[in-house]
Amino acid sequence: MDKVDKFRELWQLNKKQLQQTSTSKEERDEMEQIMMAVEDYLQTYLDEWEVDSSYFLYDEEPDSIIRQFTLKKGTANHQIIITPELEIRYADEKMPIPLLVAVHSILMRFITELLDAESQM
Repeated sequence: MDKVDKFRELWQLNKKQLQQTSTSKEERDEMEQIMMAVEDYLQTYLDEWEVDSSYFLYDEEPDSIIRQFTLKKGTANHQIIITPELEIRYADEKMPIPLLVAVHSILMRFITELLDAESQM
């Protein structure tokens, strides 16, 4: 089992975690929808890099669903974890700063478009 598999085994949603969570199914569904929209934004707006893989994780503190993304360019790949609050929870230590800045900019664009959509309602 490699490092990524161990990480997934430790953090992926499982039945025990779903039993322990105080979040409702609706809250979890909303978190998942936000994270899927983030993935769409990354795939659309991330120049030169692509989302190679992604999966949901469970974060006991603060009892929420988060999403891990593997970003790939050529033979290079980097992992990043983003929360439903659009916070970058983790970025691997070798991630190039320009890539991290690009992801942050995409998250800010997503927030801006969400706020614009809400103000028009």
